[in-house]
Order: sequence, then structure tokens, then C-alpha cells
Amino acid sequence: MLFHLIHIPYWIVLGMGVLLFLTVIFGDVGNEEVELEGNTDPLEVEVDLEEGISFLTILHWLGVGRAPLILLLALDFSLLGVLGWFFNVLFYLLRGSWPGVMGSGVIAIAALLLALITGGSVFAAFGTDFCAV
Repeated sequence: MLFHLIHIPYWIVLGMGVLLFLTVIFGDVGNEEVELEGNTDPLEVEVDLEEGISFLTILHWLGVGRAPLILLLALDFSLLGVLGWFFNVLFYLLRGSWPGVMGSGVIAIAALLLALITGGSVFAAFGTDFCAV
């Protein structure tokens, strides 16, 4: 049941998350210290009406740059792999058969949303202080 072919996408995503974590641990990636000057509060972003909203303003509002992106991706990939595998096994235990195409799609979307919400909330708790650690 653990190595059933239905779990292959989740094993691949879990492997990508683990490789990103290993890259951070052994590769010294994400350790660059960059000092940026300017407004760092995403809720107080000034928009020039003549230019409109720039791509960097949107990224800043989304929280990019507050925590190392590679750690956020590693956490989200790992959570997606584990949650997808868990929901597949839970479906099998409750129904007695593996999910079909519709069930697999629902499981994949549910696992993706839960992984993004959980991973984002972990890093939201750190805020801007995480980069200073």
C-alpha cells in the first residue's frame, strides 16, 4: 500500500522538498544577507497612479523576501507530498478502493490548499524577524 503507483506524484513532490531542504542544509543556499532600504511594511505600499502597480510591489505584498523562498518551497513541497499520500491512504481505508480520477483530483487540490495554508502560516509566524536569525 505504501508503494502503490497512485502515490508516485506525491513521492516525487516529497523528494523535491527533501532535496531542497538538503540543499539549504549542505549547500549554504539562502544565507545571503541583503540590506534593503525603504518601506518594508506590505500594508503601507505607495502606488504611483501614473505607473500603476509594479511586479515588485505585488511580490512584496505577497510576502516574498520576508523568509528565504527556498525554505518555503521545501516546506510546501514536503507537506504536499505527505498530505497527498496521507489522503490517498485515508481514502483507501475508508472506501476499500483507490480513488478514481475525480477522487484523485479532489485529493490533490485539498492537499495542495492545505499544504499552502499550513506552510504559509508557519512562515507568517516568523515575519521579518526570520531572516535576521
